[in-house]
Amino acid sequence: NSNYLTVAATVLIEMEEYEEALKYLFKLDYMQKNNIVFKTCIETCALHLRKFDLALRYNKTILESTDYEDRYIEYLTAGHVHFAMGNWKEALSSYKKYKAHAEELNKKENRRVDPDKEFLLSSKILKELGISPSDIRLMHDMINL
Repeated sequence: NSNYLTVAATVLIEMEEYEEALKYLFKLDYMQKNNIVFKTCIETCALHLRKFDLALRYNKTILESTDYEDRYIEYLTAGHVHFAMGNWKEALSSYKKYKAHAEELNKKENRRVDPDKEFLLSSKILKELGISPSDIRLMHDMINL
């Protein structure tokens, strides 16, 4: 039953049991191939587990999806993955795409997305992945150049 699997995966993510959550999420992704929510959860769990190749593979799938309107956030996630891998150039490129898409969304749909605020709020995961606060500040400055 997909409802049971969804609840189990959600609880495991809340408990930060990412490896165990992935088992349920893979089943859900198999059962519902076009469900972006499951793909983003897999991507997030993979990032927390430092399974960067898996995170990037799902990130690419999500970005290629034509029915996902908040794809701008996926550029932020891609930036985090590349940054954690030490790929500063790719991280900066992804972060700049994130910022551009967020600003475009603000103009086009009259939304209130603050890319600087979101980057700084999401930097907790970067710290958990071992990126120093000074490197995070430097990247933030580079994004805004």
